[in-house]
Amino acid sequence: MTARRPVPGMQAKCRTCQAAIVFAVTVASERGPGGKWQPFDPLEDPKGNVAVRAINPRRSHARALGKDDMIDRETEVRAMPHAATCQPALVDKPEPPAPTNVLDLAVARAKRGRR
Repeated sequence: MTARRPVPGMQAKCRTCQAAIVFAVTVASERGPGGKWQPFDPLEDPKGNVAVRAINPRRSHARALGKDDMIDRETEVRAMPHAATCQPALVDKPEPPAPTNVLDLAVARAKRGRR
């Protein structure tokens, strides 16, 4: 088994789950227009459907892979979009109460006998 290679790109932290992520810019193809920043898991994933290639130290390009598409192992890393693996952080804090001037519609509907 070979070690998983790091995905090239700008490193950051996911706002939802606080996990490390890497950003790359999508390239245009028959699958879409490209030019969007997309977050990826930081290590290569054999089940990933995107090939990420470093353009320079601050910028990487990502291209969608079709079912039979191959990657160039010398210059590309197979990556998993972070949206596919993001797990929201579990928070034990209860939801803050609504301000006194805000009506809870679920309570009001229950009082009227509706759902």
